[in-house]
Amino acid sequence: MYRIGTVPYQVARPLTQGLAENCNVDLTIATPAVLAEMLANNELDCALASSVLSLGDSDLHIWADGPVIASVGPIKSVLLMLRPGCGSLSEVKRWSADPSSRTGRALAEVILRQSKIEAQMVEEYCNDPFAADVDAVQIIGDPALEAVAEHTDWTVVDLGTEWQRLTSLPFVFAGWLFKDTVKFTEIAPLLAVTAKSNCADYENSGLYYHLDVQQVELSLQQFAQWI
Repeated sequence: MYRIGTVPYQVARPLTQGLAENCNVDLTIATPAVLAEMLANNELDCALASSVLSLGDSDLHIWADGPVIASVGPIKSVLLMLRPGCGSLSEVKRWSADPSSRTGRALAEVILRQSKIEAQMVEEYCNDPFAADVDAVQIIGDPALEAVAEHTDWTVVDLGTEWQRLTSLPFVFAGWLFKDTVKFTEIAPLLAVTAKSNCADYENSGLYYHLDVQQVELSLQQFAQWI
């Protein structure tokens, strides 16, 4: 039985659709933060999880030549949303971080720092972060898409766009992460077939599910250098 994890967001569907019906797969659907804990505790063999978890001295590896969730410019679901009256990133003094996020939170910190903006990250995240005393709300996934539709008076800053502005590189938000290389070698063909079967239906989504290995490595190296 393969213990596989994934996030509960639309962007993951091309890489995971059909896995739940496979009798050899025990599929866990959870937020990036929960998947990070499960990977750390060896409760999963692999997970479609935050790329930031593979950086630094982590014992997690990312399948760099396999399917990823990436953007070349806007991603539309990893955002900083600026309160009405806060017209640009340079005006942000306090921002709230999405507790379910790992890569998105780190990316927001990187973009603010590299843009020479000194802003305080507020760890507390209430049920309605848009009611909190902050200038910006960092939010990911389907909740981000819903927030854009609901809070039409807030300014949307797409973190994929900001990353490309700073680096001229794509950004890898998530990929297949694992510890045990031997075990993952058994699982990888299934994940590759799943992606090949589904990704054609999402070609016009604006997301990139395959990048050259060099692009993945350059993007992650730059991210690691800045976090």
